[in-house]
Amino acid sequence: MHDDDNDEKENRELKPQLVQWATVEPQRCRQTDANHFEILYAGQWLKVTDQPPSHGLILAATLEACWSRQIYFRVEYFPSYEDDPAEIRVGCIYKTFRYTNEEEGREFIGMIPALLLLEYLERLQDTDSN
Repeated sequence: MHDDDNDEKENRELKPQLVQWATVEPQRCRQTDANHFEILYAGQWLKVTDQPPSHGLILAATLEACWSRQIYFRVEYFPSYEDDPAEIRVGCIYKTFRYTNEEEGREFIGMIPALLLLEYLERLQDTDSN
């Protein structure tokens, strides 16, 4: 069953990056209404929804975009260990964004698509400004 309220909740986390992506690269991302987006992946436009596969779609589409523009990327996850919090490292080219959290789980891992897309968009802007 599809729930538009859940769509809004899911998109809120990624919405700023998706809006930016739709603005700077409309051939890969487009906003269909106030809270919904479609992302081009493998030659098909696919809707970002409230379901967990949305994160996979955003990751895959971002990785495909990096590949097509020859932008180096890296995603690393380090689980918490003893007193050290869990950590995600996401980067494109030479810059790596590090995020730590005392808690682990789907919400923490779910940040990877937004972080990777943010990094990709920053590299895209760097490339376009040169």
